[in-house]
Amino acid sequence: MPVLLRRSAVEMGRRGPIPAAAARSGTLTIAGATFTISQAAAAASGCSYNVNPTNIHATAAGLSNTLLVSTNSGCAWTASAPSGVSWITLNPVSGSGSGAVGYSIAANTGAARNTTITVAGVAVTVSQDASVSCTYTLSATSSLPISGVGGVETVGVTVTGTGCPAWSVAAPPVSWVHVPAASGSASSGTVSYSVDSNPTSSSRSTTLTIANYSYTVQQNAAPCTYALASSASATLAAAGASGSFQVIATGPASTWTITLPTDPGSQWIHVISALNAMGPGVVNYTVDPNNTTSPRSLALTLNGKNPATTLTYTVNQAAGAANTAPGPIVNPNGIVNAASFISASLPAGSIAQGSFFSIFGNGLGPANPGSAPPAIRWARTWAALR
Repeated sequence: MPVLLRRSAVEMGRRGPIPAAAARSGTLTIAGATFTISQAAAAASGCSYNVNPTNIHATAAGLSNTLLVSTNSGCAWTASAPSGVSWITLNPVSGSGSGAVGYSIAANTGAARNTTITVAGVAVTVSQDASVSCTYTLSATSSLPISGVGGVETVGVTVTGTGCPAWSVAAPPVSWVHVPAASGSASSGTVSYSVDSNPTSSSRSTTLTIANYSYTVQQNAAPCTYALASSASATLAAAGASGSFQVIATGPASTWTITLPTDPGSQWIHVISALNAMGPGVVNYTVDPNNTTSPRSLALTLNGKNPATTLTYTVNQAAGAANTAPGPIVNPNGIVNAASFISASLPAGSIAQGSFFSIFGNGLGPANPGSAPPAIRWARTWAALR
């Protein structure tokens, strides 16, 4: 005989949809016989879901936490990550009613990454930082001393790692160093910077911050300049004379020296002023008479110290006059023996060995005072006197 089952009066009085429920079963006893009745879970019609949070951020070291699911009793839900995303683990992956989903994000050994997981039909964004194994290395920790006139220099940045965060250069703390805007990169590169001229008499330095490392910029003091005020040479008379030239030296600590040749043939010029000086000055010198028939010249070298500078001043001297005087002539009987005795074995008028005697004649001395004596051909002269 068929059995008719109807809703109870209480059920018939409810308003709205019947809440979703889990699967259920029960028994009936009819005429002493027991019947089991099973019913599937109700459809999820009318269910709504709330997931918190909907945005997860993890450091490179990883993260483990839970997501909270809020819904009506009996409302079923699932949790899943995209296919191929193995660095996120969810547990449990399904449930009913309000509950929690545990998640675990593995440590990251590479570039930054992100994905979206789905929990109870709600999208949850997951992002993770790049590996902490990224390193940044500067090619130097300090510049070489930069010239006081200024210039442009560079320093290299080497990045080791994958997907590393971009490095940057902080604005210089001084006005005399300039770094182009937007300097920096996520990979290895070079930082170029310019340095203004140093207007002071002291060296200076500052520190740049590059990829979070300190880099020192060094600059020398303002440079000095050296020049000769007039011509770089002079010509003096053969008889000997004096001369001078002016040195123009500007800038702090503008020291300079005069260097003379040391070979014996160059000792005919003499600097009579100081050989070392600082700032502008005058170099005074004299030259000996030129007793030769050839002109001669000599270079005086000025050495500036800051920066190293070499200037040359050339002294020229005219040739000496040629000696046109006639050769020496000994007068007849012009040799007078001054010895107190004459050996008996010698003829009259002989000169004793070791004795003093005088010679009388013409052209026996130098034609010009101070010049070398003439080379007298004594062998012929003596032969004529024998």
